[in-house]
Amino acid sequence: MRLNLFITTVGTGGSGQYAYLFQFLQKQLAQAGFTSGFDEFKLTLMYPPSFVRPEISLLQEGFNERYHQLPKVRTNRKFKSIDIILQAPQIAGYFENPFKDADVAPVLIDKFLEAVALLKPRLKPEDVFNVGIFETVLNDAKQKLTPDFLQQLSATTSADNSEQHLKDAYAKRAERKANVQIVDTLIRDIRLYFTYQLSQSLFYLNRYTELVCSYLRQNDFKCPGYHHLYISVADTEEMALSESIIIEGWFTYGIAVLKEQTLLNAQPSQQQELYLNAVKEGLLDIADLDHLDKIKILEAVAFAKENGAVSEVVYKSKDNKKIEFTISLKPVIEKNEDEIFFTIIDKTTHRIARWKFGQENSYAISLWLAFINVTNKKITIRSRAYTQLALAGKPLIIELDVERELALHEVAKPIA
Repeated sequence: MRLNLFITTVGTGGSGQYAYLFQFLQKQLAQAGFTSGFDEFKLTLMYPPSFVRPEISLLQEGFNERYHQLPKVRTNRKFKSIDIILQAPQIAGYFENPFKDADVAPVLIDKFLEAVALLKPRLKPEDVFNVGIFETVLNDAKQKLTPDFLQQLSATTSADNSEQHLKDAYAKRAERKANVQIVDTLIRDIRLYFTYQLSQSLFYLNRYTELVCSYLRQNDFKCPGYHHLYISVADTEEMALSESIIIEGWFTYGIAVLKEQTLLNAQPSQQQELYLNAVKEGLLDIADLDHLDKIKILEAVAFAKENGAVSEVVYKSKDNKKIEFTISLKPVIEKNEDEIFFTIIDKTTHRIARWKFGQENSYAISLWLAFINVTNKKITIRSRAYTQLALAGKPLIIELDVERELALHEVAKPIA
């Protein structure tokens, strides 16, 4: 039975750093003869934060509502899983500030013991779950969790896991290459994931993935079942493979090697070239493994290079029989922001109005310019619901008078 832990608060969650601890507990349970008819025991710990960032403050109400309904215990016998959610206010201090495994590890084990106490009355006579062995093993393990023991356990487990993961990754890549599948699913998205921290000043380079993806979609580029193509970028092939874990059938991974210092120390023009080359390398890696169309990939990369990382692209567009309205975005080099352009076309008179509406980061744009309604006389743009705080100072509803904007911002000819 797998032990899984998830720790969450307003707007964030995780716990992967404790995988080594629960692998240790699983081994201890197996050695003690613990048996279970369940394949997974998932424990979720929720804690209220002492501070909520303004951009996610609207999530707090929903979090608080769920938090005050706890604990929750679910046993799914069909899928052989146990799912328990507990309040855990005592762990807030460990996760909001730098924490030590030796301090928090016993607390996490106590929470598993608390969860088992809640599970007991839910178990049916026919259920297999050795509660006594489970409690004994966890209590004994808690006594061993000294700083030295945890440090050694973490190092050993991490090394073993990394070695095994690389073996599995290479084996799966060989299996993919040997298995020719039917390509029947149109691509939807391409993303680069760096194993190192990428400066926000380089986020504008994501325009390359948008351009490549757009070209591939328009040219009917298909994949075998998946539609999201992710590229793991790292200093070495091994590091890239360590982060390219495929757990769902709707996405896949390729890898690309781009050293952190090489990218960060390069001039903007070189950074653009390096980034686009990583896109090409990762996509060709996927194509090589899954027998995809490499010619289309190279054409898409050439298209992206020709248009450039600061090219303007359509963000949203809507029209009726008479009026067409488009929002387009153009990245600002070395800033995590886009220039926002509005374009109105009167299809009957062929008049065109175009102007720069503003400049904002991509997250704010996705909240702010979310929904468009077009009539012959008025264009209305609405923000997403419950975004007042995140969009402080911005109008949540933007109304454009078509005739007025055509008169103010009319251009002589269509923009190519």
